[in-house]
Amino acid sequence: MGERDEPVFRYTGGCANPDFGPGDRTLRCADHGTGTVTVLSLSPVTDSVKLTDAFVGSTAVLSEDGSTLAVESRRDLEIWDPVRRVRRGALPLNGVAGTSESLFALSSDGKLLASSFRSSGKVEIWDVASATRKITLRTGHAISDRVPLRFSPDGRTLAVLTSPSISSTLFELWDVASGALRVKSAGIPLEFGQGIDSELRVLFSPDGRTVLSGPDQGVLDVATGRRVLAPNLEMSPAKARSRDGLVVVVDKDKIGFWDARTLRHRYDVLPGAEPGNAVAFAPDGKVLALADTTGRIRLWDVPNRRALGLPLAGFLTPKDKAGPDKITTMAFSADGAVLAAVDDAGRFRTHLIAPDKVKSALCALFGPLSEADWRTHIPEIPYRRTC
Repeated sequence: MGERDEPVFRYTGGCANPDFGPGDRTLRCADHGTGTVTVLSLSPVTDSVKLTDAFVGSTAVLSEDGSTLAVESRRDLEIWDPVRRVRRGALPLNGVAGTSESLFALSSDGKLLASSFRSSGKVEIWDVASATRKITLRTGHAISDRVPLRFSPDGRTLAVLTSPSISSTLFELWDVASGALRVKSAGIPLEFGQGIDSELRVLFSPDGRTVLSGPDQGVLDVATGRRVLAPNLEMSPAKARSRDGLVVVVDKDKIGFWDARTLRHRYDVLPGAEPGNAVAFAPDGKVLALADTTGRIRLWDVPNRRALGLPLAGFLTPKDKAGPDKITTMAFSADGAVLAAVDDAGRFRTHLIAPDKVKSALCALFGPLSEADWRTHIPEIPYRRTC
C-alpha cells in the first residue's frame, strides 16, 4: 500500500503462498498442486525512469531499433539510451522544443534526428552523436501536427506527409544529403464523408523501395513516386508494418491485419481491451506489442494469432489522476529482447521479454534456487539446478 492507502501493484491471476524475493523487487507465488513458481516483477512500482525536465504532454520518439529515445524538455531535446536507461545528451533546437509547434523523428538506427517548427515549413536534420545540424530542408508549406516525419530505412530520405485539407494529403520525399525534393504526390480525391480524420503514419517497406502513407495515397515507389497500388478506402490508417508485409490498423475494439503488398484485409483479432495508438512489431515480425487505453501492453503471437502471456504492467498512476497515463510510443531492441515504452507523463520503462534473457537476468540478480528454498516451495518435485 502507498502513503495514501492505495494499491501500487495488482495481480489478478491468483497467487498462493506469496513471498517477496531479495530486495523486495519480485513477488513469488508457489503452486504446490502444479509444482510451478510464478515470479512477478514489481518494476512498475520501482523501475520507471522520469525523464529529466520532461513534462506532461511532451513529445517523445523512439528509433525503430530501440537504441535511442528523444524527448522534448522545457529547454531542449534530450537524448537517452533506453536499454541502458541513461541520458546521453541534448540537442539545442533553437526554441523548437517545448512548444506545440514541435515535431520530431529519429532514423531507424537513431543516428539522425529531424526536427520541424511546423508553421515555418522548415525541417532541420541533426547528427545525434555530435549534436550538430547537418542541413535544413525548406518545404515551403506548413507541416501537419497529426503526421510524424519519417526516415527511410537507410536514413537517406525523409518523408513528409501533410494534410492541406480534411479530405486530402500531400506526400513528399526529400533527399537528406542535398536537401532537394525528390518526389511529390497529391492524394486521390476522396468522396464526401471520407475525410482525413485519424492520426496518420508513414510506413516504408523493409527494403525502402515502397512506402505506405495517407489513406488517399496508396503505395508509392520511392525512387520514382509512381503509385504502384491504389488506396483501399475501406482500410483505416495503418499504425505499424512488419518485415514480412503485414500492417496493423487499430479500431475501437479490435486490431486488423492487412497485406501491405495488396492492401487487402487478412484477419482481425480482439485484444481484450480497447487498443491505444502505440503499436510496434518485433524485428522478426513474429511478436506485436499493443498498448491499450488502460496503460498496459499486450504481446501478440502474430503467426499463431494469440496473446502471449499476461499483459505487461503499465506505469503507476497517482490516485488523484482521472485515468491511467497513456503509452505514446514503443520500440523493440534490435535483437527483440527488450521493449521500451514511454508514457504521456514523461516516463519510460523497459520490459525484458526474451525468455533466455529473462532467465539470465533473474540468475544474475538472485542466483540459483537453493535446495532448501526448493524444498520449502515445491517439495513434491525433485530438485534441479535452475541457473
